[in-house]
Amino acid sequence: MRHLSKINRVLIEILEWLLAVLLGVSVLFILAQVVFRYVLRDPLDWTEQTSRYMFVWMMMLGAAVMFYRDKAMAFDMLYERLPKGAKFWVKALILFSIIAFSIYYGYQALILASRVLGRSTSGVRVPLTFMYSSMTVSNLLIISVMIEKVLSHFKLFFVTQRKGSDDGDI
Repeated sequence: MRHLSKINRVLIEILEWLLAVLLGVSVLFILAQVVFRYVLRDPLDWTEQTSRYMFVWMMMLGAAVMFYRDKAMAFDMLYERLPKGAKFWVKALILFSIIAFSIYYGYQALILASRVLGRSTSGVRVPLTFMYSSMTVSNLLIISVMIEKVLSHFKLFFVTQRKGSDDGDI
């Protein structure tokens, strides 16, 4: 688990830098579009579409960072009222559900990317496979992060169970 944790940590750090660069470049492209359109009266035809594609990649890759940092939006009012044992199983169910959904979604995205192989977007001529592969890459990263979280969740559970049984609590 230590190796997976280290790999995920390095991947997330790289992703955070990549996301910052993509955001900065996207802002510069949009700013250039505004200047060229309204000041120079000669709009650029590639900035909007390029920024949109960078935004898609930012959102997809940002999802993995969000799960890694535990920043997903949640309604935990009911969860917080559950007994400790039930919380463990509910969280385990949530983690496994995220993994199952990510496998399904990533697989479907892979199928979609393969169906558009050889086709490009209009305008900047970006291969559609590149755009749709963002979903597959994102879900592979999410699966890696979630597997680490599942292993950590169960390890913590068994460590606390062992300590509890040593103290005569169980």
